[in-house]
Amino acid sequence: MQHAGVEPAVAAVAPAATPTPTEWRPNESTDFRYGEAARRPPTRAHQMVSLGSITTFWSAVGLWTYFAWYGNQTKAPFAFSHEGWFGGDTYAGGADKLGHMFGSYVAVRATAQELQRGGVSSGASAALASIGALAFFVGIEVKDGYHRSFGFSGGDMVADLVGIGLANLFLLNPRVDELLDLRMQYWPSREYRSRLLRGDIDTLEDYTGMEFGLWLHLGSLALVKQRPHFEVLRYVDLGIGYATDNFKPTPTDPDAIRVRRPYLGVGLNVAAFVDALVFERGQRQGLPRDTALRLLEFYSVPSTYVRLGPRFESER
Repeated sequence: MQHAGVEPAVAAVAPAATPTPTEWRPNESTDFRYGEAARRPPTRAHQMVSLGSITTFWSAVGLWTYFAWYGNQTKAPFAFSHEGWFGGDTYAGGADKLGHMFGSYVAVRATAQELQRGGVSSGASAALASIGALAFFVGIEVKDGYHRSFGFSGGDMVADLVGIGLANLFLLNPRVDELLDLRMQYWPSREYRSRLLRGDIDTLEDYTGMEFGLWLHLGSLALVKQRPHFEVLRYVDLGIGYATDNFKPTPTDPDAIRVRRPYLGVGLNVAAFVDALVFERGQRQGLPRDTALRLLEFYSVPSTYVRLGPRFESER
């Protein structure tokens, strides 16, 4: 019987055992609320870090968009823009729509992560992050509407809403988050590298350097985890993706052919590989592991997968 005023003895915590193949989950949700720290009440310091991170993130995004997109543009009466979707005659071959989707997806997930760090519940953090991202991207389109080179794009808004919806699907369903990654690969294109040297900071429209993909981790499937002879599949991802060449930035070569490349992909599960090689299958917990796995949830490392799919070519 525990007597009043006497605290129960606390047993010493034994070191974590090496996880079995079934227990090792390198692709489990990296959202803050599923981590060890989420089991402790947030401190004032956590809340200040959360507020500071969110303020810094959105301020940086806002400043970047102004200088990259609007600094040298001419204002005009409000107008709508009808850009099309994935056709060969569109200005970006559809990569701009995937860029909007991915941007809103990352914005919601990053903001929700920091709200969770500050103690906001999972549902409220997803809702607040979604409202904030939607307000920002609506504001971008309205501002576009008053600039001669742009215009308010309904297609961009649809893509933004898809990204916000996907972010909520992943945020509120940790099993989906463990099975799938929505990722972007980026390596600056030769055309953009030459422009960057001349002061062009519009990285987000270097669509030739980007690819977007939805990837399934075979290692997150129960069938694979429970059978030792499927061990190699723990490091394999299957995906679908899309890439374009020579749409945006506009090539200096007038004979450059525009290319759209939808594909199926087979690749290395880089998160699992890094977790096994560097972090001993999750035994080395801490900020470095959390940061690495978080980044690899959104970024595809170049040259880590092979693609199979058609090439659709069109002239400029």
